[in-house]
Amino acid sequence: MMRFPHLRPNPASRSFVRSSSQPSTLSPHHTHHHHRKHYPLPPHYEKKAFSPYTIMSFTLRTTTTTTAATPVKKPVGAFRGGIFGFLLGSVVAGGASYFYVYEEYKVANDLLTEDIDALRTATLRLEKHVRTLEEHMANITAAANKGKK
Repeated sequence: MMRFPHLRPNPASRSFVRSSSQPSTLSPHHTHHHHRKHYPLPPHYEKKAFSPYTIMSFTLRTTTTTTAATPVKKPVGAFRGGIFGFLLGSVVAGGASYFYVYEEYKVANDLLTEDIDALRTATLRLEKHVRTLEEHMANITAAANKGKK
């Protein structure tokens, strides 16, 4: 019945005691304790009083075999699914917005570059006209000064 029939509880010292029917393993120098050997209790028995129920319970707990449980796949809950959907939608919307803004930026940048080129050519044409006017004015003033002298 019991798992350790040669051990019996000793309530005074709160430990197990070897029965006197078993041979002693102690040396002959320990003559006053040669018929008993004390074994310490497991930690969860330190605060309990001994009873046959606790010894049997301890024996049954230590002899039962545990089988490995197969891992059960945890279903995705509504909260986690909602968070995942929100994050996925945010990433997709952010990516679409980025490409839309990037295309608009390219179009605006190309238009601005064309306007800057048109302004540059207009400035060069205006500079050329101003030079020709300055040359005509210089010629007119030089001819007027020759005529006065």
